[in-house]
Amino acid sequence: MKGVSSTQFSPDQKITAAEGIQLITNATHLSLAAIYFKKAPTASGIFEHVKDDAWFAQAFINAHYNGVEIPKGIDPLKPLTREEFTVFFMQALEKSGELPMINIVPAEIADGDQIAVEHSGLIQRSLVMNINKLDKDGKFNPQESITRAETAGMLYNGLEYLKAHSKSE
Repeated sequence: MKGVSSTQFSPDQKITAAEGIQLITNATHLSLAAIYFKKAPTASGIFEHVKDDAWFAQAFINAHYNGVEIPKGIDPLKPLTREEFTVFFMQALEKSGELPMINIVPAEIADGDQIAVEHSGLIQRSLVMNINKLDKDGKFNPQESITRAETAGMLYNGLEYLKAHSKSE
C-alpha cells in the first residue's frame, strides 16, 4: 500500500470504494488472465457509476469476474464502511487461494445487530483469521468508514494468513 504522496501516508484518511477495490484486486492478484471473453467487458456494462476510462475501472471488472460481489449501483467515490471493505476483501481472499475449511466459534460482537445477516459469516471468518479485530468494547463498528491504516492492517493480516494456510502452495 502506497502513501497519498511520496512523503505522506495519511493513516486516518477514509478509503473510497475506488481505492478499496483497487487495493483488494492488487493485493490478491485478481485478473482476467484465466477468463476468455468474446468481447472485452466494460465497467459501465456492469456498474452504474463506474466509467470505462476511470483509473479504477479495470479493478472493478477484475473483482466482479473473480466473484467479489460488488453492488451494481456502488458509488466509487463514496467511502467504504468497515463491513463493506471486509466483505469485499474476504471474498477476494477466499477466491485467490485454496484456504482450508475452518470450524469457528462465532465471536460475540457487541454491535452485531448492525451487521447485515448475509455478511456475518465473512466478518466472523475475518475475526477468526485475525484479519480484523473488535475494539476494546467488543464492537466491530460495521457502519464506520474504514481508514487507510485499518485497510493496510487488514491487507497485511489477510495476505499473511493466505501465505500460511493456502493449500495451493
